[in-house]
Amino acid sequence: MSAATGGATPTAPIRSTFQATNRKANCFDFLRLFAALAVVIGHSTHHLGIAFLWVQPDSRWWFRDGVTLFFIISGHLIYRSAERCIQEGRPVYQFYTNRLLRVAPAIWFYLAVTTVAVFALGILSLRVAGSSQFLGWFWSTVFLVPVYHPAIWHGIGSGEVNGSLWTIPVECSFYVIVPVLAWFAAKRSFNVMITVTAFVAVIGLAVAWKLDVPRSETLEGKLYNITFLPYLWYFTLGIFWYRFWPKFPKTKSLVGSAFVAYIVARFTMQGFNEAGEFLAYLGAIVWGIPFSYVVMWIGYKGPIVLSRFTDRIGDLSFGVYIWHMVVINAVLIYGTRLIDAPGANPFLHLLVVVVSLTIATVSWRLVEKPALKLKPFTSREGVARPQPVPGTPLLQTKEW
Repeated sequence: MSAATGGATPTAPIRSTFQATNRKANCFDFLRLFAALAVVIGHSTHHLGIAFLWVQPDSRWWFRDGVTLFFIISGHLIYRSAERCIQEGRPVYQFYTNRLLRVAPAIWFYLAVTTVAVFALGILSLRVAGSSQFLGWFWSTVFLVPVYHPAIWHGIGSGEVNGSLWTIPVECSFYVIVPVLAWFAAKRSFNVMITVTAFVAVIGLAVAWKLDVPRSETLEGKLYNITFLPYLWYFTLGIFWYRFWPKFPKTKSLVGSAFVAYIVARFTMQGFNEAGEFLAYLGAIVWGIPFSYVVMWIGYKGPIVLSRFTDRIGDLSFGVYIWHMVVINAVLIYGTRLIDAPGANPFLHLLVVVVSLTIATVSWRLVEKPALKLKPFTSREGVARPQPVPGTPLLQTKEW
C-alpha cells in the first residue's frame, strides 16, 4: 500500500507477526466440535439405518442444528476478522488469504487422499480417471465447490462421496461479501449495515421458500442452495452479536429462557419444515434469535475446561466435518456385516466418531495447523495487535 498523495513520506509496513500470549479463552472451538459431532451422529444414523441410544434414523429428537451453529459462529468470527483487517489498514486480499488458508488445505488434503484411495482400493476403475464425470468431481472440489456428484458414485456407499460439503461454497460465498459489510459499517454505521443485511436475509428466506430449498430438484434451486442467501439470517445473527454482545444482559435465567424458547419454537416449526411450508422458513427467524443468544453465552461464558480441552487436542471440527461422510461410506462399502451384527449398532456409530476424530487429528497437525501459521494476520481475541516499526508512524489510511 502506498502513502497518501502529495508530498507525504511513505510509511513503513505494519509487522505481520503477533504475540500469542494472554489469549482470552472462549469456547467457540468446542462449540464447533460439538456441532460437527452432532452432524456425524445425525448422518451416521441416517445412512447406516441403525439407532444410536435414543436416536432413531431421521429422528426429530436430536440436535439437528449443527450447521446452523457453524453459520452463526462463522458470522461472528469472520466479521471480526474483516473489521480488524480494515481497522489496521490492510489490503483486502489478506483477509481472503486468511480464509483460503483455513479452508483450502484441508479440502485439498481430503481430495488427494480420497482420490488415491478410491483407485488403490478398486472402488473406481482407472478407466474413469480421465472421464468428464470424474474430472468434473475432482476440479469442482479443487475450486471449493464440491457439490457435483456424478453417476460414477451413485452405486457406491451413500451414492455421493461427500454430500456434506455443500456448506463449503455457502461459507466461501459469504466470505466474499463480509469485507463489503465491514467497509459499509465503517463508512456509514454498523446499525444501518446490520439492518440492511437482516432485510436481505429475510428476502433470502422468502426466495428459499419459493424455490423449496434445499429439497429443490431444479437447477436454480440447487444453485441458490449453495450460496449464502438462504442462510444469511444465521450469519447476520452472528454479526449482530459481535457488536451488541458486550451491551446485552448475560444472566443464567436469561440464557435458560432463551434455550427453552429455542426448543419450543424449533420443534414446533420442525413439522412445518418437513411439509415444506412457509412457517418453517419464518421459524428460522423465530428460533434463530434465542438460539444465537445461547450460542454466544456458551461461547463466551462456558466453562473454561471446554476451552482448555480444544486447546489441547486442536481445532478438529473442520476435519471431523470433512471426513465423517468418507468414514460412513467406508462402513457402507466394507462393514455390512457390522451393520447387521446384533448388539453392535451403538459401537458402530462410536467407531465412525473415533475414526473421524483420528483422521481429523492427522489433518489438523499435518495440514491445517501448518497452513494457519502462514496467515498474514490473526483476529483471535487477546492476541496483540501489530505494532509499527519503531521510529515510524502507524499507517493511517482507510484504503484496503
